[in-house]
Amino acid sequence: MGISFLKNPILSTTTVSEPVNVYGILRDSWRETRVDMTLEFFLNPKERHGLGTLIVDALLKSLEGASFISTSADFAPEEFLGSDSWEVATQIEYIDVCITNDELDIAIILENKIGHELNNPLDNYLDRVFLKNYSKKLMVVLAPKVNSHVKGAELDQYISKHLTYNELFEQIESAAEWSDFKANPSGENQRRSLEILNQFMEIRKKIVMDRTQEALELEEWIDFLEKNSEEINDFDNKRSEMQKKIRDRRSGLQEPIEIALNNLGFEYKDVGQGGRPTMQWNAYYFPQQDKTVQLLLSLESNKDGKQDELITVFSYNGPYANKDKKGEQRKALSGANWASTNEEIAEAFAKRAQEILRS
Repeated sequence: MGISFLKNPILSTTTVSEPVNVYGILRDSWRETRVDMTLEFFLNPKERHGLGTLIVDALLKSLEGASFISTSADFAPEEFLGSDSWEVATQIEYIDVCITNDELDIAIILENKIGHELNNPLDNYLDRVFLKNYSKKLMVVLAPKVNSHVKGAELDQYISKHLTYNELFEQIESAAEWSDFKANPSGENQRRSLEILNQFMEIRKKIVMDRTQEALELEEWIDFLEKNSEEINDFDNKRSEMQKKIRDRRSGLQEPIEIALNNLGFEYKDVGQGGRPTMQWNAYYFPQQDKTVQLLLSLESNKDGKQDELITVFSYNGPYANKDKKGEQRKALSGANWASTNEEIAEAFAKRAQEILRS
């Protein structure tokens, strides 16, 4: 059996120590409603963040050239920049984020997709009563990457623009006010808001980068499998063969062990045989001593990375299903090995069980 493939380099995944991020701690980076709330706070120029129109203006600049719904005109951000009359709401009649400005007669529907397919009824959104008062409407899909609607052109026609998070963040970070605010934050609210916004952008960028890295690793892994398929199949077949050997041996030991234990004169219960592909066991509970003793056949490595002894005896206080871990002991079986007969292994196991029960 050739296993030279094991020496072939595989793309290594390096774990980098990352700074503390509140979105990472709460594990809410994937929850659309949490992201919606963050967007609502920063897009609203009247909120306490102290950043004024920086974020909403960055969004508007990102939408340059987008098509207004139901008109042939394209969006030009200049006439909308700097206004503090924006109103922002989330989860309003199933719309993720809705940004409206009565003075400028415009509504921006923001469909936030951070981890799901785009399958929303975008055409129905335009029928909302509160949107009918605005002559200018934009439907924007904000996502880590551009995704077409699952229904294709039928609903894609209602999308003014597909906007990625990175495109929005680039507009924010390229603004002169952004540099000024970071260099000289004005007051505690602005300082804290800048930190939260930094963490928000950091976690959204990280998710995109993680997916890119995953794609590279998966491509290399598939390439590795294809180049070494014959040897890998040989290896898998040999591993299955070895696993079958310990499974068959465990089955063959059941009757000889019962005979050997009966000869000891201890009362016991056969509480099960089984295991997993790389480990098999026969377990026996001794009620008078309140101990369980198991014979283990293992192809596994221990916590230190060293290969287990092939045959060991595992014992602990209490019945099989409710062991007292304080009484655990595991030692290699002495007096027999794999080359021994089933009867010899059974006798060695019974002898070790007797020592455990009398201790």
